[in-house]
Amino acid sequence: MTNDASPSANVESSPGTYKIMTIIATVLCLCLLGASIFLGSGAHSQSTKAAQTRADTESLRAKKKDAETETANVRTQITSTKVEGSAKTWCDEFTSAYSTPKSLTNASGELSSKTQNQRDAIAQLCPEKKAFVEALHASPESSFETSSQTCEITDEGLTFSETMTITNKQLSDLGDIDVTVDLYYTKGTKPAKDAKPIGTFSFTISSGGSATYSENLPDPGVPGGKCITKVQSIWMSGFVSNPCPTHHRPKSRTGMYTHE
Repeated sequence: MTNDASPSANVESSPGTYKIMTIIATVLCLCLLGASIFLGSGAHSQSTKAAQTRADTESLRAKKKDAETETANVRTQITSTKVEGSAKTWCDEFTSAYSTPKSLTNASGELSSKTQNQRDAIAQLCPEKKAFVEALHASPESSFETSSQTCEITDEGLTFSETMTITNKQLSDLGDIDVTVDLYYTKGTKPAKDAKPIGTFSFTISSGGSATYSENLPDPGVPGGKCITKVQSIWMSGFVSNPCPTHHRPKSRTGMYTHE
């Protein structure tokens, strides 16, 4: 009699085989679980590192921006200090020692060459001086006009009289102006460079007004000559003068004058 059971049927029905398969399946599950945990942990670690890198980058950018802002603020403070220092120096040094027409023209050019920030600072520190210089931006002498001149040689000497008016409205609007003029007696249309004045007149022209100055002088001894006045200094009344001016002029007589 033959046995019909096949080997595979014996294997399937074998309790040992089933047990082995269960162990193998369990091991495979554990391996897969471990792999999943490992991979998940790695992904989380990479994600954490990426987030930290982004945070570090943003932090560096913020620090760099703060550093740049601080540097810009320091530069602004330095620039502001330099501007204020330059403005203060200009205001302090611009005194009546520089009241001659040439000095005023130079001061006007110096003011124009400054930056807008410097001019703004000067406008805050000494607005009247700035306005005064700007009013005389052209030739200072052209801001005045003389009239009603008397220049006669008599037995008693030279009789002189003249009236001066401010024709520069921008200058006149600033207030009273102190003026000093030198009187020359010469045959030419203007005094020679080395000529000495025979008289000097210092007076104040009120805003919108005029001033008349006169004096009786000795005969200058120049036949056929004529009187010529030349503006020596211009300054606003009330401005602080330099107690130690840098230029000195010879002492001369001051004539009588009246305001109109």
